[in-house]
Amino acid sequence: MAATLYVKIFGINSSNGQVLWSRMLSLGWAAKVGGTIIPIKMFITWTVSNPEGPQIVLVTQHWADNIYVDTMLFYVNALMRDNVREEKSSIPRAALQGLDAVMGPLVDVFMLPNENWIIVILNEYLQARLYPDTPLAQAGFSFVLSNGP
Repeated sequence: MAATLYVKIFGINSSNGQVLWSRMLSLGWAAKVGGTIIPIKMFITWTVSNPEGPQIVLVTQHWADNIYVDTMLFYVNALMRDNVREEKSSIPRAALQGLDAVMGPLVDVFMLPNENWIIVILNEYLQARLYPDTPLAQAGFSFVLSNGP
């Protein structure tokens, strides 16, 4: 997979480099005022061996033309190009819809070194936001904070 500054994400065949599919990324609320999506990091959350197939989380920043910045997540099935967070629909959306994860810019983003695929986003005030934001993720994050990786 690859993401570009041209508001697109691509599925690429790793054996020959052929583009298998591409999808536009939605600007979300910033579409009303204009803006840019900047890809920051991509995390593999599920691999090919998972029954639901390989999935990735793309972390982006939306820079709106009105100077606001938000951190957005796109959760994508790498084989099917579907938005994992959306219900299956008979009419797919043209652009992938992201999750507005943090209002404002991020300082860092990383995945916890455990089997739960927990992504930690640090905002400009060094507050941690977890994805997914579930009780299991909260417990995993608390465990790492108190015991180390």
